[in-house]
Amino acid sequence: MHDEKKTLFDLLKYFGIIAKDLGKLTTVHRTLERIMQHIENIFGPENSSILIRRNNGDLKFICVRGAHSEKIRERVLAKGHGVAGWIAEHGESLVISDPYNDQRFNPDLDRITGYTTTSIIGVPLKTSKQIFGVIELMNRLDKKPFREIDLFILETIADLTAMALERLYYYYSTLSFYATDPISGVYTKQALLWQLRMEKNKCVDGENRRAIIAAKITSDEKQIRQSELRTIGALLKKCSAPGCTIYRYNEATFIILFNHENGDAVNKLTDDISRRFRHGSLEKNLDISFNVLQDSICSKNVDDIIRSLNIRDDIARLESFQENLSENMSANLENMINAESPLQE
Repeated sequence: MHDEKKTLFDLLKYFGIIAKDLGKLTTVHRTLERIMQHIENIFGPENSSILIRRNNGDLKFICVRGAHSEKIRERVLAKGHGVAGWIAEHGESLVISDPYNDQRFNPDLDRITGYTTTSIIGVPLKTSKQIFGVIELMNRLDKKPFREIDLFILETIADLTAMALERLYYYYSTLSFYATDPISGVYTKQALLWQLRMEKNKCVDGENRRAIIAAKITSDEKQIRQSELRTIGALLKKCSAPGCTIYRYNEATFIILFNHENGDAVNKLTDDISRRFRHGSLEKNLDISFNVLQDSICSKNVDDIIRSLNIRDDIARLESFQENLSENMSANLENMINAESPLQE
């Protein structure tokens, strides 16, 4: 009994490691590759794959590991075809110990690769509203069939994966929707709202070392020219340290979200921007000042920050957009993967 409890504890601990690991990733492709690494660490399958469901119900092999993977990657399975197709259509997990005597199994891929499938375990990737993919493993390295406990583990990993992919999908789709401010070239106020709500979900268990800094531009003239705003936006992005994101809040104020270890890092960032601002290609009538609105974000202060920035009016519009967005996740996820640069992560 003691050994069983220890094994369960170790398993739960590893689930926590996976969740934290996935939460740090910023691209769909890297998230899928990382989850494949975790699956290999736990199961050691001869073959493993993640398939993404297309709008017409077909499945495409996006990530494939194991023997003859190069012959399978990028292949497309017709809707409902094979074990993975059955899982995607029914939204149910499967453990199959004798595939060649199971009518849901299709041996076409075995014929293509010369591989012999002796056992299969597969689970759907899904949100509360739709199924958008499948994780499928074939043949344990120890030649034993997959077990019910393996199914529980893989389903838990699939749930963590689905949450991570859904977060990235909403995040980048929303940023794309709001795009960037056409004048300054930085993100918009609406994108700031979305990011703050994301931060609230990320830091439920504690603080997130992410400062919120307001950079206010002042001018001797009545209005800052658009050409100056473009130059300011470019300068702020150039000065940004890794982990910095810039948003245009209003006519003359920019908001900086900055990952940092301590207050000295925040001071160093603002000092660097001020120095470049004074010596940059800007008019001498312009000046910049900073106000650290919050040196670290936590779940308790995000709503206060949103209220202080007076951007709550945008929430209804954002929620309506999210509702429409969720209905198209399956159709758009593959496009997001294709659009990601291999060097983006």
